[in-house]
Amino acid sequence: MAKVESILIDQIKTAGVGTRYCINEMKPKGLDLARATIPKNKSEERLRSFIAQIKTKEIKPEGFGSSRVTILKNKNEGLQFLFETPQDAAPISNAGMTLPLGDGSVHRFAGSGTVQFKTQAGTVYTFISEGDSLHRLTFILTQEHGYVYLRGKGRVAPEGGTEVKLGY
Repeated sequence: MAKVESILIDQIKTAGVGTRYCINEMKPKGLDLARATIPKNKSEERLRSFIAQIKTKEIKPEGFGSSRVTILKNKNEGLQFLFETPQDAAPISNAGMTLPLGDGSVHRFAGSGTVQFKTQAGTVYTFISEGDSLHRLTFILTQEHGYVYLRGKGRVAPEGGTEVKLGY
């Protein structure tokens, strides 16, 4: 998964986005750079280990470089982060882990729930993941192009707009 993402990101950097689906109004915020999968379950053990490593200063919470994260929508607990590859990480704030929103951040959507993001312009986008663990709906956040589809299977529905199927 991580190698495929890296190859696709390199292609975008060298050749541009081409015909990829982009949400131009979703731009990076802040300076944090991380990758994440938006998960379904089973990440608590890795999360505890990650937090312990931060507390013991084995990992620094700032400057994650090209880390990644999977995002899971949990009905009872809201969003959770899964760490599925060695590069996965999420920024830490006083309130706990936060969704990485810096230039180059990668988000993978997992599970059967929907995740909604509101853009700076006020448009709400709904992301519906329909891929398995090898085909997660995946986007990269870039300053130049906004939220760019990388890979995976799912749908994106802009509020008041036409739903887009990706990876079919």
